[in-house]
Amino acid sequence: MRIQEQGYYIYDNERMDFAETQKFSEDNCELIVPKQGDDIVQEYLKLPKLQKRPVYSVNNEATVKAIIDFVEAGKEKIGVFTLLVQKIQVVDL
Repeated sequence: MRIQEQGYYIYDNERMDFAETQKFSEDNCELIVPKQGDDIVQEYLKLPKLQKRPVYSVNNEATVKAIIDFVEAGKEKIGVFTLLVQKIQVVDL
């Protein structure tokens, strides 16, 4: 929460500012609560055009870490739905 409040974090000795982007996102996005997010994913999973069903998981970790974990596991198509500040949903497409 401290990082969210200060509007930046340090990565590889470099300051990563996100306050302006976060404000834009908050002003231009619709809040989807976890139940709604799950409903959206369930509807997506029903689409007939998919030959391979996506694998999805809910992780209590940083978005960047979750993406890195999927890439290191050999995944090439990754979708991320941020549901809460502390909880994200990662989809292996």
